[in-house]
Amino acid sequence: MIDFDGAEVGPYLQQMAATKRTANPKMTLGYVAEPGSKYNYSNDRTLQALKQEAFWFGVVIQSNATTAMNYAYNTGNSSYDPTGSIQLIYEEGRNALTINNSAYPKILSFMNDFVLKFTKQKQNYLRIANAGNSAALERQVETPIPVGFTVFNTAPYIPSTAEAATEIGTMCKFGSLLEVTRLTLPCRSDN
Repeated sequence: MIDFDGAEVGPYLQQMAATKRTANPKMTLGYVAEPGSKYNYSNDRTLQALKQEAFWFGVVIQSNATTAMNYAYNTGNSSYDPTGSIQLIYEEGRNALTINNSAYPKILSFMNDFVLKFTKQKQNYLRIANAGNSAALERQVETPIPVGFTVFNTAPYIPSTAEAATEIGTMCKFGSLLEVTRLTLPCRSDN
């Protein structure tokens, strides 16, 4: 987890991840929190680290995620997109089976759980803080989800045409060998 924000969103996500790991360390993906300064607060540097396999998944809380969210609630911003708050980056590539079967479902479930819990906490806080303020309550309704995330697979695994043809050819050949074997083996009768 890489926090470029350092305000409300980043620490909440980091605390949730640390709590989840402490509760069940064998079922987590090896969570590590790193400061944004390590990557010079640059998405390009996080992508370079991903390419160099410094990590399999990067959860990058974007700079000003909290500021943009709170501006939408305090002042109003009809173009605010909560999915710009966090980037989930990974590289499927040659690790497609492991990532798709083991890691991706867990990280996606965790991130969805984060959005749900953060939304409940933030909306509850705003409901209390905005009681009696109809303009603030209207802004709150306009932005029902305070933060979200966008997934970037920087190296999608796309099987080549030849791979599918080879696989089907192998299955057909193997299938015809089974058929030949079945026909040439003597039948056994236990009667």
